[in-house]
Amino acid sequence: VDDKIALRIMESSVCKVNGRFQVEMPWIDKTVPFPDNRQAVLNRLLGIRKRFRRDPELFGKYCDKICEYVSNGYAKIITVDSFPKTDRSFYIAHFSTGVKFRVVFDLAKPFEGVSVNNQLLSGPDDVTALVGVLTRFRQEPVAFACDISQMFHRILTYPRDSDSLRFFWFENDSLDGGVVEMAMLVHPFGARSSGSIAQFCLRKTASDNVTNADPDTVSCVNRSMYVDDCLHSCPTVDKARSVISQLRTLLSESGFRLAKFVSNRPEALQGVPASDCSPLARDFDLNKEMVERVLGVTWDVARDRLQVRTRIKS
Repeated sequence: VDDKIALRIMESSVCKVNGRFQVEMPWIDKTVPFPDNRQAVLNRLLGIRKRFRRDPELFGKYCDKICEYVSNGYAKIITVDSFPKTDRSFYIAHFSTGVKFRVVFDLAKPFEGVSVNNQLLSGPDDVTALVGVLTRFRQEPVAFACDISQMFHRILTYPRDSDSLRFFWFENDSLDGGVVEMAMLVHPFGARSSGSIAQFCLRKTASDNVTNADPDTVSCVNRSMYVDDCLHSCPTVDKARSVISQLRTLLSESGFRLAKFVSNRPEALQGVPASDCSPLARDFDLNKEMVERVLGVTWDVARDRLQVRTRIKS
């Protein structure tokens, strides 16, 4: 029942704004007020100031990421006049991950028993079966893989939802000044509903097919994508080139950008900018080990083999 309610919310609210989907967040009850957690979240940011002083490299990466969010339209600085507080205003703490640097919004963190995630419906799980994607990936001789760059952030929220996605950052990226209030304008990574909303938008892109892509390309969207990863195979190089070209055009019409392309036949990527290819694809060499990770397994691109690697502790 909850999945049907979430789907109705998506279907009734979805629209296009400047070439990107805008979809309402599926709240359990969007009239219930949030508790005032402003000071608690502000204190958490101020509490990590010492850590940033000790680790300027980390702080620099953090600043770059927040700046990227603003320049890409994923977040903005807000004021009392431009974005008045309501009883639905809620603040989100954030932290960074390790090796692959990412800013993560702590949407599951409760305040007085309430968090963003426990107020959201998760939505239907419409992800294509993993085994099917991997099996079809090696069904034909010419294979390629890619992913949707920053998939969740390509989908806009409604302003009334952004009111519950407020956060703090240091004014002018300075640890010696004050702080500013900001708000996410897109569906954040870590939100309970973001995965379902992203899949809904992908399916809609395929069904709308505004670029009149051929059936093989539409099938690629519906059957060869696992969350933000695309693994597809074609009978010939020419067919792979055609599908890749149409796929990039079709998804770009919904604001999705495909990147990290790699193929066991490098000529299939003709027409894909080098910036949208993986480092391995840009330096293809049959005399070297050419290994790419795809959906939890290892793809030896040069030898065209899927492998599972394990480490046995002595």
